[in-house]
Amino acid sequence: MKIDYAIMSSNDNPMYLDFWEPVAKCWESLGITPLLFYFGERNIKDERVIKMEKLLNYSESIQTLWIRYFAPKLLDPEKVSIISDIDMIPLSKNYFCKSIEEITDDFYVHLNPCFESYGRLPSCYHVAKNKKFIEVLELNKSNSFSDSISSCLNFKEKHKMHHDKDWYADENYATHLVFKNHNNKVALIKRPGGQAGRRIDRITNDFWAEPYSIDLIKSEFYFDCHSIRPYSKHKNEIDLIVETLLTRNK
Repeated sequence: MKIDYAIMSSNDNPMYLDFWEPVAKCWESLGITPLLFYFGERNIKDERVIKMEKLLNYSESIQTLWIRYFAPKLLDPEKVSIISDIDMIPLSKNYFCKSIEEITDDFYVHLNPCFESYGRLPSCYHVAKNKKFIEVLELNKSNSFSDSISSCLNFKEKHKMHHDKDWYADENYATHLVFKNHNNKVALIKRPGGQAGRRIDRITNDFWAEPYSIDLIKSEFYFDCHSIRPYSKHKNEIDLIVETLLTRNK
């Protein structure tokens, strides 16, 4: 299996959208094409940005969250996609490329199925051929994006999963579908070190959970970086991480 697309999403909130350009560069340095499904008003001239029409009958938050799972239905069914967060910086070719190269394309993969610690499958990192996403997430049961969101929210209401701004509704519904269809060639690959193993992780928007090492980025020890925010405030430090990766991958 080889990943073709990294699927991300955002609206106009700078806490997310400002990460698009630096994070896109990082995915491209791994040989993966980044795609941004965008619910916003800006005229972004970038062929990798797919502008989405906002639906009036659903919150912007659930649209921005669920589009990442629905997006494979809008893409080439034979291509392989990975779902990620826009403020998650990929740092390892070994993790995103070599670790799955022996897995055949008929599998649905999750690279961090930390159900025991997180209570659900994180959006990062579902991986599959787009037609496999459609099969496992039952996307063909919905005629439209609106119908698919409705299925997600109906699941949330049925199981009384009430969170602010629909957070976790997408992950909970996707987790339900993956486990429901687990006999259909689903591979759950445990992350070394657990949920945030070998991650440069944030503990709050402004602070890392612990100090990190530029040398360990260079040696490809870290798998990824869940970045401090906003980008505008922490630009110099984030850019140093990004440039270290880009230089290493030249």
